[in-house]
Amino acid sequence: MDNLNAVGHRQRVIARGVQPLTIPGTARIPAARWWVLGLSVIYAASAAGLILTVPTPYVRWAVSGLVTLCLGAYVPLSRLLYRRSIVLTVEDRRLTLAHFGTARLDRPVPMGAWFDRYSGVGLGTVVHVRTDEGRVVRVGGRGLQTPTALGTVPATRSVDITVSATDLRRVLTMLGMDLAEAGQPAGVRVTLFNRTNSGRSGCLRLGLPILVLYGVGLTGGGAAFLVQRWWRPGATGAMVAGFGLAAVLVVAIVVTVWITQTRRPSPALSLEFDPRGCTVRDRKGRPIAAGPPTWRRLRYPYQDLQGRMCACPVVELAVPSHQPFTLGLLEPEHAWRDHVPATSMPRYLVGPADWPPLLAALHRFIEDHPT
Repeated sequence: MDNLNAVGHRQRVIARGVQPLTIPGTARIPAARWWVLGLSVIYAASAAGLILTVPTPYVRWAVSGLVTLCLGAYVPLSRLLYRRSIVLTVEDRRLTLAHFGTARLDRPVPMGAWFDRYSGVGLGTVVHVRTDEGRVVRVGGRGLQTPTALGTVPATRSVDITVSATDLRRVLTMLGMDLAEAGQPAGVRVTLFNRTNSGRSGCLRLGLPILVLYGVGLTGGGAAFLVQRWWRPGATGAMVAGFGLAAVLVVAIVVTVWITQTRRPSPALSLEFDPRGCTVRDRKGRPIAAGPPTWRRLRYPYQDLQGRMCACPVVELAVPSHQPFTLGLLEPEHAWRDHVPATSMPRYLVGPADWPPLLAALHRFIEDHPT
């Protein structure tokens, strides 16, 4: 009887299409946010201590040295906290998420978009898996586009576990969620983000807390100089002023980080492709150009941290009544295989999830409208 039950169970598993599957991935440690919070407190306390103890003419150099030290330690600490190699196992409708726990794959899971917190470009798809202990673990598939029909949760800027797009697609197929049959719209819509910050999006979001630190530090140093020269408070007044300056510094940094990282940057332009051509829309969705597009391939060469020369794929797109502009994907693994002309950094950025649909739309239009 036990053998018959085992055979019947194995047949049910095969009938469902679920085979034992091992998925490599990377994850952040469960206490990563507490590490970041603790290191941020140490950083703020160190900056405040330097401002309060170092003579005013040397405050700027002391804070600059602290900032340089923290930036040098950022890369190894980020890899240690957020890129730890793990293995996910899918067997018998159960998903083992390494140290995060296990979850049952017997019902659909919420799905949404995953975007970069600094540039705003779409990185892929994230599914919210609830473990047996009740914890929600966000598993992101980098480069996998989220179908509009299956997006049931708001977009998120961070994930707990990162896997490849192929592996996440296989897991979703086991759940009966076939992305190829999700009812994608006939047209293709791609959002473009500025490469630099012009107010609401771009790389300035990354350096804004440091700029705020410099601004508050210089302002505080100037205020302390004026107070000592004109007011000349006693020991108690100087201590109160010093603690007030430290409090203002900490509040300014925390508020700046919260503002720059909680909201998604808004796209500068959006492209809509249909059988008739391409429509370029501005931030407010108003069409500013439309017509048959022409494009050519370029590359953006650069030198990585290890000194190796890399190249990222770039497209120069021209739409009637609009000046040609460049857009690219800042990931060298998607570089063109053929040798193409070099160019500077692209004007607009596209995420890995939007890059394949963009190229498919361009190629499809050329095939349907040969010159």
